[in-house]
Amino acid sequence: MLRRTVVILLMIVACVSSVSAERTTRSRLRAKTTEERVKVVADTIVPDSGMIVVSGFDKPLRSRNETFFVTNHYERTLVALEIRIVYYDESGRQLHESVTELECHIPGGETRQMTKKSWDTQQSFYFYQSATPQRTQATPFKVKQRIEKIALLP
Repeated sequence: MLRRTVVILLMIVACVSSVSAERTTRSRLRAKTTEERVKVVADTIVPDSGMIVVSGFDKPLRSRNETFFVTNHYERTLVALEIRIVYYDESGRQLHESVTELECHIPGGETRQMTKKSWDTQQSFYFYQSATPQRTQATPFKVKQRIEKIALLP
């Protein structure tokens, strides 16, 4: 009987001690995210005539984006460009002008399609060489593009 009582007491002590055990987890811990970026040194230059070619502009009526192709005739990789686009109606009156910096990765001698957000927030204009919309209230426009700056990898 004494053994049974001792065993029961030991079991009770073990249960009580495990309930009041020290909490080892910590609250409000946050993992630190370390973002490692490789810094690439690039040359920023004003492009020579004909070394960077912009072509194939497109902006359909309901599109929120404008697309065009950029061809890199340098031997080095193009990583960024700043493009100025001036928008005109069919009578030659300026509608808008935008200067946009775009990141890219275009190896020498290659072409990539670029996309930028459209200036036409009302979606009531379309590029005159895009598909002609069925509704007549849409206004066609033309563009003149000029590369302002480029960045090339060394």
